[in-house]
Amino acid sequence: MSFEPVTRWEIRCDGDTTRGQCTQRLLYCDNPDDPHSPLTAWVPAVYDEPSLHEQALTDLRASGWLVGRDGRLLCPRHVAALEYLARVAIDGLPFPERGEEDTR
Repeated sequence: MSFEPVTRWEIRCDGDTTRGQCTQRLLYCDNPDDPHSPLTAWVPAVYDEPSLHEQALTDLRASGWLVGRDGRLLCPRHVAALEYLARVAIDGLPFPERGEEDTR
């Protein structure tokens, strides 16, 4: 018996957290008809090449990931955080107006 090394790649978020790089990975559902079933397994999506073709990038976008022009990928959690920061930049933080403080 002989063995040959095999390399596989997983997709991980390029976003930063307070503890370093985000650990979110792209997961594949083995039962797309019933993803909430207790029998459904979620496993990391594994690729044979270190780059993705256009259809795979389109699928990533459809599942909520942000694909940057520079090749960076952000998970749906980081995308939601960026959307929140954009809303805050436009509307400001949701603080009560002066005189309308909560007196509970």
